[in-house]
Amino acid sequence: GPRREGEPCREREPLGNRFLLDGRVNNPCQPNDVAVADRAGSTVNEQCGTYGTGRDMLASKARPQIQHVLDPLGERLARSRVSPDAVTIVGTIGVVGGALGFFTRGVFFAGAVVITLFAVSDLIDGLIARARGISSPWGAFLDSTSDRVGDGAIFGSLIIWYAGDGDSLPLCVAALICLTAGSIISYVKARAEGLGFHCDVGFAERGERLLVVLVAAGLYGLGVPYLLPAALWFLAAATVLTVAQRIVHVHRQYLGRGQGAAGRAARPPVEPPAATRVH
Repeated sequence: GPRREGEPCREREPLGNRFLLDGRVNNPCQPNDVAVADRAGSTVNEQCGTYGTGRDMLASKARPQIQHVLDPLGERLARSRVSPDAVTIVGTIGVVGGALGFFTRGVFFAGAVVITLFAVSDLIDGLIARARGISSPWGAFLDSTSDRVGDGAIFGSLIIWYAGDGDSLPLCVAALICLTAGSIISYVKARAEGLGFHCDVGFAERGERLLVVLVAAGLYGLGVPYLLPAALWFLAAATVLTVAQRIVHVHRQYLGRGQGAAGRAARPPVEPPAATRVH
């Protein structure tokens, strides 16, 4: 993800808007929408000069390579009449359908493949929009909302499986923790940035969570034992840890502003800058 350690970037000289990997335009020195901030990748780090220690995880590092592969496809689709919104919606339907159609029946390898293919639309919609060079806050809103729907379908399907034919109450609980804590992670970030804090921290951001669960599910479906159960318990712990990290991070900023108990209700909310996906 973006800025993770060091002084807040907004104290530095802004370097202007820049297109991100998923096609949105981001001012790297200001807080941003949850969908943009969670997937901004190393672009913001490079511009702000604040690199995280141990938090630039695999999914973030892989984004430039993935973008390089998908750029020609995005440019080709941009010359067609394909709408970025349509790509987002179709991708979300595909993720939901793949999860409900396969994971609920314990067909994990095929499910992981289908979900991964449709999840690529999370990059393609932005690439199309970037190639066309127009921006819209609606695109970022739609993309962020679609992410929450897809995440809910994936972990919800695992809950259904383990509550039924999977016959494992502990793993049903683990998947439920992943689903609930994952939603709280996004909410904490959005709420914090709505109040003028930055919240770009956390051990397990969305990209990492999807990577772990889809790889584990795929290999488990191929016969690797214990991998998916282990991944679910790992993600359950990691998501709860990430929620705690973000709450502590925001609280430290609050204390750093020198606000005592008398000033708790005095500070008005600060409207975060509009996040836009090139659209």
